[in-house]
Amino acid sequence: MKWSCPATNLNAYNMDVGLSVALPWMLCRYKYVVTVSMGNMPAMPSASMVVASRCLWNAVTDRYSKATYIDDDETFYAVAVVFAVYLE
Repeated sequence: MKWSCPATNLNAYNMDVGLSVALPWMLCRYKYVVTVSMGNMPAMPSASMVVASRCLWNAVTDRYSKATYIDDDETFYAVAVVFAVYLE
């Protein structure tokens, strides 16, 4: 699967990726936080990137899911994370 990402539509593209990950989760009484990180892969094979998040968490009710994509040429990456936080 090839993705194209013109810079002018980057915000809309992030929303499309985030919603495609979040839609199966759409349950009542949850608040959803979606983060999407996209970029070009570094030219040096020894370089790396770490995507991390921190938040208050209830291990009983709160959930998360993530999706990672790297294109066939290994020049583009995308990481989407959806947090579902239960609201009482």
